[in-house]
Amino acid sequence: MNIINTYFSPEYKAIKKYVEDRGQLFQNYNIDGISSENEYVPISAVKVNLGIYNGKVVHYSIPKSNNERTIFLKTYTRLYSALEYNTMPFAFSTKAMSKTLKGIKGILFEELSNSNVNILFLVAVKTEYMKLMLNGTLDMSKFAIFISKEFYTSVEYKSLHSKLQREMIIPLLELGVELIITNNIEEKCFKNNVIVPKFRSVVEMKEYLSSFNSAI
Repeated sequence: MNIINTYFSPEYKAIKKYVEDRGQLFQNYNIDGISSENEYVPISAVKVNLGIYNGKVVHYSIPKSNNERTIFLKTYTRLYSALEYNTMPFAFSTKAMSKTLKGIKGILFEELSNSNVNILFLVAVKTEYMKLMLNGTLDMSKFAIFISKEFYTSVEYKSLHSKLQREMIIPLLELGVELIITNNIEEKCFKNNVIVPKFRSVVEMKEYLSSFNSAI
């Protein structure tokens, strides 16, 4: 299998629209990034994002779903498929795991308290190639796999990491994808130092928000 692709399941936009059409708040985890501040962005950010400014600057996060919409996976075959294309969160666990992990396309993470996350595995694309990746044959040198040191060394994730390493990571490295092991994936791919402006009126706020579009 090759999880670096341009396949995205349709659930994200459909569910987001369904929730917002009913006046409800579509929730994301307490993490976000701006593409202009990061060398790499999650591969999912191409389609799963909070907004795109001027067709170039993408504001992205990780969508959060409640248990009613979460897909629960128990086999590695289904995990690989979900990492390939799922745009809404799924849950994964096996009998050998003491924790249930969450994920979306190209991202596997541990859900913490207060809507925080601990990202263990992430497939990313270089920011300048983010739009170009949708136009044809993929240049694998523009992609990277980020793995947290915790995921790489922890006994708790040994079986899971070994399977990903053998069946997913090594084949991608052979195609030219870079492997980056880091203490903190969030700091590498989710920088956001933008200060949100204060608005004097609802009209002014809507004018600011309307500068974002949904097409890349």
